[in-house]
Amino acid sequence: MSKIDGYKRFLGSQHCQANVTGKIWCFWNYLDHTKILANNEQQITLKMKDNVANSGTFITTVYAKCTTSERRDLWDSNHIMNNTIDGPWYIGSDFNIIMDPAEKLGDTLGVITEDLAKEIGRDWRIMINDQWAQLFQNNMVKNLVRNDYDHRPLLLKCQNDQQHHIKYFKFLSFWTTQPGFLDMVQEIWNTNIEDNAIWRLQSKLKLLSKHRSQWSKDKTRDIHEQVCSWEAKVQILEEIDMQNNNEQGRKDLNRGYAEYTRWLGMKESLMKQKARINWFKDGDCNTSYFHSILRDRRRRLQLHRIKNHRDRWIQADEKIAKAASSTLKVSSI
Repeated sequence: MSKIDGYKRFLGSQHCQANVTGKIWCFWNYLDHTKILANNEQQITLKMKDNVANSGTFITTVYAKCTTSERRDLWDSNHIMNNTIDGPWYIGSDFNIIMDPAEKLGDTLGVITEDLAKEIGRDWRIMINDQWAQLFQNNMVKNLVRNDYDHRPLLLKCQNDQQHHIKYFKFLSFWTTQPGFLDMVQEIWNTNIEDNAIWRLQSKLKLLSKHRSQWSKDKTRDIHEQVCSWEAKVQILEEIDMQNNNEQGRKDLNRGYAEYTRWLGMKESLMKQKARINWFKDGDCNTSYFHSILRDRRRRLQLHRIKNHRDRWIQADEKIAKAASSTLKVSSI
């Protein structure tokens, strides 16, 4: 029995794999359909699936060399993997490099970009690509106790449970460009409500929110669906115009272009507002980029733990809510 097989048995794992030098060990359970995509001195990349039909996830475990010249092979291999992998990808472990002494502190979770080497900074680090963030909306990295190790182990917790929050009143900028919207707002705002100023404001906002929701369903509907629908219609109109080559076909095609451009502009405005990006290059509509910005914002807004009045860390959603509620009650008293 080899040494790694002995540890596999000791840990109770079903599978194990070492890199070519035997310095990187991987242990896992349940994922029976695993394929080795790369195996060299500084990293090992595995494609792991729980069944044949599943597209699977990609795991790269790193143990980098200590000098810059020796690490070049690692950066080159990771660039190659970055161009070939199409799916959720995790890469991490010991990169043996830091860019600043402050990077030795805190939990580290990065995002894999096109220029992968520039994202790698800390000694021990975990990075994920955008497809991993789509699969697991909640990713949290925790530094465990060092104990007998020469490094502090990293624990990555991944969850794909989306939290459902109360939806409050939202205003979308593109509404003001739609026919009838400002008239609807003016009509609601002119409604006569008897009471104090605060109550009148609250009542009008509530009434406006109700009418706004109905107006949005009737007039704009699902913007993303409308964009796809008009794109398909324009393609059909283009084919008809090429076949018939008459004035009516060109008029229909131009009207289709105008409608498609209108819905595309509404979608662009929506994505810009949700991502809260003020700088934007005209004509550049990278939807996946905006979605990655939104996911990063949601990740940063997630609350994983809080410290109570006794300086103790509280984790788990129910415990955090209970601690926050009790703190507010004590403060109000």
